[in-house]
Amino acid sequence: MVLAIAGCSKSTPPATTATTPPATVPTPTGKPLGAPALGDGGRITVAVKNYTVATIISINPDGSDPKQLTDGKTFDGCPAVGPGNLIAFCRGQRNFYEIWLMDDTGGHQRQLTALGGESTHSDISPDGKRVAFCGNKSTQEGDTRDIWVIGVDGKNLVQLTNTPTEDDCDPAWSPDGSKILFSSDHGGSPELWVMDATGKGAQALTTGLRAGGSPAKWSPDGTKVAYIANSSVWVMPVAGGSATRLTEGGVDDFPAWSAKGNEIVYRHMDDDETGTLRIVTVQNGQIRAVPIDTKGLPVAPCW
Repeated sequence: MVLAIAGCSKSTPPATTATTPPATVPTPTGKPLGAPALGDGGRITVAVKNYTVATIISINPDGSDPKQLTDGKTFDGCPAVGPGNLIAFCRGQRNFYEIWLMDDTGGHQRQLTALGGESTHSDISPDGKRVAFCGNKSTQEGDTRDIWVIGVDGKNLVQLTNTPTEDDCDPAWSPDGSKILFSSDHGGSPELWVMDATGKGAQALTTGLRAGGSPAKWSPDGTKVAYIANSSVWVMPVAGGSATRLTEGGVDDFPAWSAKGNEIVYRHMDDDETGTLRIVTVQNGQIRAVPIDTKGLPVAPCW
């Protein structure tokens, strides 16, 4: 199981064509920490895994001013930052996780879900009133999950997908709150799908790219999606057209946009399985590392 831890329509939008990155895009090698090209600011929240436990921390994009948000006594992963300084995250062990909420100082922690199985990979709606997540009521390894939505008050739990033989996960709200992007292996391989926030009208966004193996995210303006394919970060227009490859070399995953939409933070794994956080500037492909002093493997950053 990798932590940031649908009644689906078979109609699809125009296929997305993956393009070769321009020769001017730098590789992740070279200077360990470059100056920000655009410097979108804000803070990055990320889980840091150390064996069987994980701690959620927040840092500035240059790695400064680290703040520990959870105590590291269990597995706290897949953080998602929402409006009103609210953070959703998953807490648990093995195949048993529930969604929790806290504020951006780590205070007011409270359990939100109680499915009794594996509830992970949450995302807070743009209005701050609902949390989408993937989960099931089983603790059996490998059992499939569905997309659910629950109010931040713990009420009005709704199951949006119901696909017992397929795995639906990694929900992400569109900036206007009308759509939910998610990953599904409907059709045999992990791809990206989009449905209405009601769970209706699911359609495949990608085909033949295996783009659903890592959580994907909408751009702040809702016109693009950042995703992982061939172990690299790509950006594609939601309306269709050519995708742009922003990184290559090693294994990259968990892309997340800055609030201004000029930069994407992601986790980079080298051949020796050393993991680091990196930021790529969307407009020119400039890449820089984000130093983290906390011991462990960074997983599923959000901005």
